[in-house]
Order: sequence, then C-alpha cells, then structure tokens
Amino acid sequence: VGSIFLLYCCKMPSITHVVLAQLAILLASLRNGLATPNSFTPMTFVSPATPIIVQTSKPSSTPDLSTLAKIQAIKTGYGMYTPLSPASQKRSALLSKKKGSGSKKSNKIQVKMLKYVEGTGKIGDVVMVAPAFYENKLKKSGSAVMVTDEEVASNAAEKTAAKGKELKIAEDLKLKLNDFTLSLSKKAGPDGHLFGAIGKKLIFSELQKKFPSTPLNGKQIRIISLTGEDGSDLGKHDIKMIGDYEALIAIQSDINAKIKVIVTAD
Repeated sequence: VGSIFLLYCCKMPSITHVVLAQLAILLASLRNGLATPNSFTPMTFVSPATPIIVQTSKPSSTPDLSTLAKIQAIKTGYGMYTPLSPASQKRSALLSKKKGSGSKKSNKIQVKMLKYVEGTGKIGDVVMVAPAFYENKLKKSGSAVMVTDEEVASNAAEKTAAKGKELKIAEDLKLKLNDFTLSLSKKAGPDGHLFGAIGKKLIFSELQKKFPSTPLNGKQIRIISLTGEDGSDLGKHDIKMIGDYEALIAIQSDINAKIKVIVTAD
C-alpha cells in the first residue's frame, strides 16, 4: 500500500495504478483466505488519462513538505546521483576558470624591425611577436624596438609623403630625358667600325655630365637596353659601329625614359 501511495504521489501512468491495485487485492485475498489464484480476475487495459495541469491563482510562498520532497527528487535524478556541496561547486568553478585561462593565448606586442631576422621580418617591417621572444632575442640583439599604433601611423604617413616626393622627382626627370639626344664621337675605320666599343656605362657617364643637377646617381637608375637604327636589340653587346641608337633608361620600377644616342667618327 505504501508503494502504491508513493507511486501515486510521483504521478505514475494510470496503467501502473491498475497493475499495482490488482496485485494488492490479490495479496490481501490470499492472506485472508478469501480468494485463490483461480479466482483472480484478469486485468483489463485502461487507457491513460490526459494529465490535467492545475495552476493556482496565487502560489504559496512556503512550499509544503511533499513539494520539497519532489523538488529534491528531481535535483538528485530520483536518487541516481548526489548533488555537489557548496564547497565542491566553488572548487569546480575555480578549476574551470584556471583551465580556461590556461588555454588562452598570450597577448603579442607590436615591434619595428631594425635588422633582418629570418622568419620574423626585414628592416622597417612592423610585426607582432610574443613578449618573451622580444625580450630574450630581438631586444638583446638590437633587432627590433617596440612601437605604438600612433608611431606606426606616423611612420606610414612619412613613407607615403616620401614616396610621393620621389615619384614627382622621377616624373620630372623623365620629362627632361625623353627625346634628349646624346652625341658621342669616336675614332672609326673607313667602314664605320669603331676603334673601341661604346657601352652602357660610358653612355650613362656622359648623360650624368649633361644633367649634373638631376638624381642620376641613384642605384635604381640604369640603362635597360640599347637598340639600333633598325630596332634590333643589342642585348649585352656594346655599340661597335657609327650610327643612331636608342637607349631605354629605368628611373623607377614603372617609370622609364628614352634618349637618342648618335655615334659619329672622330
């Protein structure tokens, strides 16, 4: 009877009520000698009733003992596990916090390279590195310095201004060199063959004398090619005959100028 009452309190399905009720009646009948196993009435299936949810208009502020017992049963999974104590819950929270902080990546710092370091960057690069790597290697070797976002922005603005200035100088030089004619004379034979060749180095040297105030001493400025009157490229060969030639001069990576070179017999 106690089991039936407990199951009833826990709101078991109606079919379970019927089974337990039949068993209780059978046990009582056998104990009192009022019935035998043959007098047992077969059980009939009773469809489960639709549960009805009853909500009070104003719940009680203090739950009764049966309600507290149900809440506790739900918390413990009807006895399948034991809830953690407050101390255990606090200890579990601390462990979870430590685990999360351990998996978090360390913050990196921003540095400007003063030397080339393989796998890190070249001079002038702004890169992000681990603090320990900066302190133990880059700082000690003088390979980098820490920079702020403001310093990076300032350096970028300076580079942009310098690049714009260089571009203007290159464009001005292109205007001066384009269609300029450089005349050179050298001893030659009756067939026009020069006694000594004229190479790119000599042409460039004479060009610098003609334009002493221009930045023709830069390493990036050079003669790319020489072509003859017929448009053929001399390649790596020097000028060995009198005639008209054309020299292509690279001022910057994307800025070129063309000059005419006239070679006559001295």
